Amino acid sequence: MEEHQTSIDDLRTVFESEQDFNDLLNGDRDITLKQIQTLAKIFQVSPTVFIEASVPTNI
Repeated sequence: MEEHQTSIDDLRTVFESEQDFNDLLNGDRDITLKQIQTLAKIFQVSPTVFIEASVPTNI
């Protein structure tokens, strides 16, 4: 976030509510495809960065 000069407030706009954002950060909610696509554009990275980060490691 620092590298892209992005604040938490900027990221909250990606999510429907602040609670959705907080739930995602706490691991209580899965990220949607639309959110992945938006975040990839914001951070100028491949969407796979967020897909790989959201896959549980205990599969």
